[in-house]
Order: sequence, then structure tokens, then C-alpha cells
Amino acid sequence: MSQDPLVGKVLADRFEILARIGEGGTGVVYKAKQLSVDRIVAIKLLGAHVSTDPQWVKRFHNEARAASRLTHPNTVQLIDFGQTKEGMLFIAMEFLSGMPLSGLIEKVGKVPPNRALNIVAQMCASLAEAHANGIIHRDIKPDNVFLIDRPGGGDHVKVLDF
Repeated sequence: MSQDPLVGKVLADRFEILARIGEGGTGVVYKAKQLSVDRIVAIKLLGAHVSTDPQWVKRFHNEARAASRLTHPNTVQLIDFGQTKEGMLFIAMEFLSGMPLSGLIEKVGKVPPNRALNIVAQMCASLAEAHANGIIHRDIKPDNVFLIDRPGGGDHVKVLDF
């Protein structure tokens, strides 16, 4: 497998790309360092098929501004968003350590009812704040629900990809 050409580069003069950590239908996710504050973040870089469509660019900016208003502890926090000089759209978010709910389901099969209720309650709390701000998620699925690794265990949920 070849090295990703963005690894080792600085994006938008402020994020050093450290590693490629995932990909989806609209782009690629990287682990990066926010240089100004020496913080590890996740950068979602949207694909060229999205970044070159003027309607999608406008939609991206509107949705990023809306998501920036979400502060619930069960919602992934948006740190920054923008467009590089080369025209690539990106979103910088808090970096999460753990696994998606889909990974837990693969690992254990059926999630015990009490644990499932705890996870769903946290998801609902995140979505309630979004709905109160006029934001609809549109893609709730186990891959967009993340379980954070915490000292002492216990599930802490973060809803992703608003």
C-alpha cells in the first residue's frame, strides 16, 4: 500500500497531517496536529467530487456554521472548517479515541439492554440539542455513534457526522 501524499503536509497553514485514519463516501479522515495550540485533532477532508460543486460548497459552509453551535458533551466538537488554497474543503474536529458502535456490535453481538439504553439515551441527548438548533442529522447509524475510551470504563457516546 502506498503512502498517502497528504501525510506529513501542512493543511491550510495550521494542521500537520499525521496519519490517514478512515474514509467514507464524501472524503477521508486524518489524524492531525493543530499547530497553533499543539493539539491532536481529526480532519475530514472532503473529496474533489464534493469540493468542486458550488451548491455543495455553500451547503458545507452552512452546515459547518450550524454544527459549530453544538456544544453538547455527546456531540463531536467542531474546531474549525474551511477551504485550502487548492480548493479542498475540510472540517477539523476533536480527536476521539475508542470505537464506533458498529465495532462494539461486531465484537459482542447483541448489546445488553441496559447498556443499549444508556447508549441510546446519550445519542438522544445529542440529537435533542441539534434539533433545538434546527439541525437534522440525516445519517444516524452505528458507524456515526462513537464510544469513547475512558479511564474506569463506562460508555461515553459521541454522535458524529452532523
